[in-house]
Amino acid sequence: TALRSVESLRHLPVAAEQLTLEGEVVERNPAAGALFGVADRAFESRFVDGAEARRFLGGLQQGGVRAEGTVTVQLRTQKQGVRWFVVSGRRSLDPVTNQPIVLASALDVDRLKQTELALQGLHREAERANRVKSEF
Repeated sequence: TALRSVESLRHLPVAAEQLTLEGEVVERNPAAGALFGVADRAFESRFVDGAEARRFLGGLQQGGVRAEGTVTVQLRTQKQGVRWFVVSGRRSLDPVTNQPIVLASALDVDRLKQTELALQGLHREAERANRVKSEF
């Protein structure tokens, strides 16, 4: 079953990585390599806001053996530049070393986030127009 799990991760279209608690990439699936580059071993370096990466990893470090976390952030990609992602992580144990690790995934939600931001802008404009109309 371990071999099946590895094979499933290889073909998963979502970026998935195994990290140390400090954020060093230990292993990644091909989707993560294609998205962030195979040479990049520092999880934090792809975050536009490094403080977000430190808070995310800090929560998993402090949270205990099965801690989980999710954050919506902007990440730097190898070919598409900066995009919005939902990054999820779960603390676990490395099956080889029995040391604590983080299993992380990154799901590209850029189109959804851009639509959300545009709608928020339209909502603010409509509220402003309504206030102007009321003052008139």
